[in-house]
Amino acid sequence: MKICFVGNLSSTFVKRDYEILKKHFDVDVVKLPKTKFGWIKYPSLVKKKIKESDAVFGWFAGWHTAFAVHYAKRYGKKSTVVVGGYDAAYVPEINYGAFMNIKEKIPAKYVLENADLLLPVSEFTKNEILKKANPIGKIKVVYNGVDTESVVLHYEGEIESKLEELKIYAPFSNPFLVGKQGRIFIPVKIQAEKEARVFIYNLLGELVREFRITTEGGESLLLAWDGRNNRGKLVSTGVYFVVLKQGNKIAKTKILLLK
Repeated sequence: MKICFVGNLSSTFVKRDYEILKKHFDVDVVKLPKTKFGWIKYPSLVKKKIKESDAVFGWFAGWHTAFAVHYAKRYGKKSTVVVGGYDAAYVPEINYGAFMNIKEKIPAKYVLENADLLLPVSEFTKNEILKKANPIGKIKVVYNGVDTESVVLHYEGEIESKLEELKIYAPFSNPFLVGKQGRIFIPVKIQAEKEARVFIYNLLGELVREFRITTEGGESLLLAWDGRNNRGKLVSTGVYFVVLKQGNKIAKTKILLLK
């Protein structure tokens, strides 16, 4: 089976999917254009590649995957697209998301509504897709990163139990593209009138950022992280673990930061 792979292999998580597929299938990569002339030739290149392939796999809903999904439909080939978050977002408060402008909205919506299989990277992104489009294909959430249960995090205090009132909801957008997106938002819920801390660790278990948060009403809060450590420097690309701690209770999640 031959797969037409549409994505930028310079991105770690995209390259990882390519390497996984390459172990089992014949994979033909369509590189994204870097010039205007390249974009002029791109549709015909994608058309040729898809005619020679059995299926299409792409990362992010944009013009590059819109052409791929279009020709896949035309030639009866199945298309799968991973939706990373930005491509299904509309957050006017911070001017973020593909649905903020018509140039990005048109291809994004086309892909979301015409791909045979959408793979959002979180439940939050899945819900955003359903708000913005009417997909004809299936949707299956596939989280990025690694199993947080396999990594031991060390910090002050003993972990005794988990508390229902203490929660970290799905961060958005995840993966987090530093610079282009500005900040990643982490919704949390803590107990009323008690201070809580949010720790962000790298894969080595090293603390890179710490936040102190309080609330008088016990309402859910939105924590914003700009990808910088406690010294104000941007951290490296990779998986990071977010730990919400209040007293001896914890909640945790993971995020993928990219540059």
